[in-house]
Amino acid sequence: MRLSLFLIPLMMVLGFACDDGKRDFKETVTVTPVDTLGTVGGVVFDASTDGPLSGVNVTVVAGGHVFTATSDDAGVFQVTAVPATGSVLVIYEIDGFLTARQQAMFPVAPGNVPYVNPTITCEPVWMINNTGTFQVRLLDPNGAPIPQIPLQFSVAAAFYTVDQWGNVSFRGDVNRLANTNAMGLAQFRDLPELPVAGSIVFPTVRVYVPEIDLDGDGAPEYASTTRTYDLHLTYDTVQVIRLSASAPGDLAVTASNHSYFTGVSSVPGTFSSGNTIYVLFNREPEADSLSVTLREFAQDGASWPLNPTITGAQISFQLPDGLVGGEMYLLTVYAHAENAGNTYIRTVPVFITATDAPALTMARENPMMVNSPVIVTFNQYVGTGNQLYTSLSGTDGVVYFVYDLNSSGIIGDAAAEYGYQTTNVALESLEETPTWVPGLTVSRTGFSRRWRFQPSDVAVAGTSVQFTFPFVSSTYYILRTPAGDTVAPLTGALP
Repeated sequence: MRLSLFLIPLMMVLGFACDDGKRDFKETVTVTPVDTLGTVGGVVFDASTDGPLSGVNVTVVAGGHVFTATSDDAGVFQVTAVPATGSVLVIYEIDGFLTARQQAMFPVAPGNVPYVNPTITCEPVWMINNTGTFQVRLLDPNGAPIPQIPLQFSVAAAFYTVDQWGNVSFRGDVNRLANTNAMGLAQFRDLPELPVAGSIVFPTVRVYVPEIDLDGDGAPEYASTTRTYDLHLTYDTVQVIRLSASAPGDLAVTASNHSYFTGVSSVPGTFSSGNTIYVLFNREPEADSLSVTLREFAQDGASWPLNPTITGAQISFQLPDGLVGGEMYLLTVYAHAENAGNTYIRTVPVFITATDAPALTMARENPMMVNSPVIVTFNQYVGTGNQLYTSLSGTDGVVYFVYDLNSSGIIGDAAAEYGYQTTNVALESLEETPTWVPGLTVSRTGFSRRWRFQPSDVAVAGTSVQFTFPFVSSTYYILRTPAGDTVAPLTGALP
C-alpha cells in the first residue's frame, strides 16, 4: 500500500468595507506583503519493503539557509519557517541507503499573490538500499585477463518516485569506479539493490572501459567501449567483457590537461602565463612537422609561435608571458604522423585566469533608439559552458528590476520584478565564433564576455537591475567562470 501526504495551504481572503457597510469600488485598498516563510513536508518509503522509512535525515536548502528534520514512524517529515523564495533543494540521507535529492517550488495563489504560510508537499520518495554489487571480468581477444584497468559503472537509479497512476520513475545518478585485479575481475560495491516490493522495470546499467595502452607507447591496443546490462538478468553473475584489438586510426589526441583537446567540457579550466599544456597523441608525431601557435581572439590580433617539446607520443609547450587575465586566446596544434601519413590540426580556446571577481557594466546597444536592448559586458568570460544553454529566462532567468512594472503598488508581484519567482526578460549570450582559424574544434563554448537583454519599456533609466545568477531552477543555467566558479549576484543601474 502506498501512502500519500497532502498539505493544504491557507487561502488569503481580502475584505472590502466602507463606513455605510456597502462595497465601494472607488476606495483605495492597500495590500501589505507578508513574510515569505513557508513549510516543506513529505513522506519517505523503503523501496525494499514498500513501507514508511523512519529516521531519514532530511536537509532543506532554501534562500541560502539550511534546515534539517527527521522522518517519523510514518515516514513523514516537516520543516517550518523556510524562506519561500522559489525553489528548494531537499536531500534525504540514512545509513544503508543511497542518497536522494529533489527540487521543489513554492506555489503562488491566483493572480501571482504569495500565499500566507505557503507550503511545499514534496513528491513521495522511495529510497533504495546501497547493498548491491556487480562484477565484470575484462579479457583480451585470446581470453587472458587484463589487470589494473579502471572501469566505471553508472545507473540512473539513486531512488524512485511513483505518480498517482502507479508509474515508477527512477531519479538520480549512481557512479562507481573499480580496478580489475590480476584475474581481470572488477567488483562494484554500494550499488542500488533491486527493489523486491512490486514488479518494476529497473534502468539499464552501463560499464565503461577506457582506451587501453598496455605498453605505454601512446598507441592503444584496445579502443574504449561501453557495455549495457539488465540487472534483473545479470545481478548474480559475473559478466565477461572480451575486447577486440584496436586497429591504428587517424592521428588523434588521447589525453591532455586541457579538456578541449579531448572533448567539450562545461568547466574547461583556466591557464596563466608560464603554465605548461600537455597533449598526448595515439602515436608519435613527426618532430619536423609539429607546429603550435597561440593567437589573440581578434582576426587581426597578435600571435605567438610556441616551441613544443616531444617525448614519445606526448608534446608539451609553455604559454608566453603577458597574457591578459580574463581573456580567451586561440591555440592551434598542427602535427603529422609518418607511419600512417595523416595530419592532425586543431584549434581550441584557452581561457586565462582572471585576477578579479566577475563584474559587469551596462550600455544601450543603440543610444539613439527608444528602449534599445542593453549590452551587458563582463570583465571576464562567463557562461553555462554549454552552447545549448545560452538564453536565460523564466524560472531560469536572472534579470530582475527593482521597479513596480505592473503599477500595482508592490514590487515583487509580477514577472521580472525583483522578488518574483520568474522573469520574462531573457539574458542572451553574444558569443562570437572565430571561423577564420584552421581546424576549429569548439565552435561555441557557452562562455562570452558580452550578453544582451531587452528591458521592459516601463522601467526607467537608473532603475536597479538585479542579476540573480545562482538562483535558477536548473543547474544547467547557472553562470560560471571557465574555472568552474559560480558567478555571484550582481547589480547595476539601467542605462
